[in-house]
Amino acid sequence: MKLIKMVATLLFVLSLGSGMLFADIITNGNFSSGTADWTFTPAAQGSDFIIVPGGYPGSNLALFGGTAVGYYDTLSQTLNTQAGSQYLVTFWLEDTYGPALANFVVSWDGTTKINVPGATSFGFTEYQFAANGVGNDILSFAGYQLPSFYYLADVSVTLGEPVVTPQGRVEATPEPGSMILFGSGLLGLFGALRRKFGMSV
Repeated sequence: MKLIKMVATLLFVLSLGSGMLFADIITNGNFSSGTADWTFTPAAQGSDFIIVPGGYPGSNLALFGGTAVGYYDTLSQTLNTQAGSQYLVTFWLEDTYGPALANFVVSWDGTTKINVPGATSFGFTEYQFAANGVGNDILSFAGYQLPSFYYLADVSVTLGEPVVTPQGRVEATPEPGSMILFGSGLLGLFGALRRKFGMSV
């Protein structure tokens, strides 16, 4: 019985720890609360931005339109990042009208990471990029689309070094430092549980 209790406790802590290692640090990345936790900056001319319900599984949509070429509506969020750590940024984007007078730019701390011109229409497509954290990093999405919209959905930012899976998808894996800290914590917990349940190796 003691062994069962100890193993159950370790498994519970392991499940919590793995969730922390892969936690999404974006708040309201599916826009379920509209633009809450995001900062919206309207274009200086021709702003045309709206949040609409549904349209993508598990996410509302942020629509970037516009009536003036070269003027961007911008949605940004300041993230509680760890300096020196790597992050994987993932989002889904659709452009149902093209070619068009349009452009969509994704930036990390003011540096352009992804640029999507309105050369052609496309369905929901997953975009990803790696970014280095410096602490309080700013993720920004900016766009305009004449005469339709870019559709943004399901934004996430995950701590970890990006790796390519055998299926070709990029995923975040815990950094070595994070794994060492987590492993040390598990060893300490194991020792404490051994003492608590009076078990020997």
